[in-house]
Amino acid sequence: MWNEVAVARLAMLRPEVYGGWEPERLTSALKPYGVPTGQVWGKTEEGKGANRRGFERARVTAAIADGDGKWAAG
Repeated sequence: MWNEVAVARLAMLRPEVYGGWEPERLTSALKPYGVPTGQVWGKTEEGKGANRRGFERARVTAAIADGDGKWAAG
């Protein structure tokens, strides 16, 4: 998932926590949980393919499952 998409969705879900986040802040927030970011292939809303910074959702799910229950917004 692209960071920019994730940040927009998080802001819609919890604007009081994630409103105003930039994609770079998400990268920083994921790092302590061992979730790497890198180039991820996806499609724009117009259907054009592109590489952008993002992460694998499975890595986030694994970090939550393996965590100590302290997964929270940074």
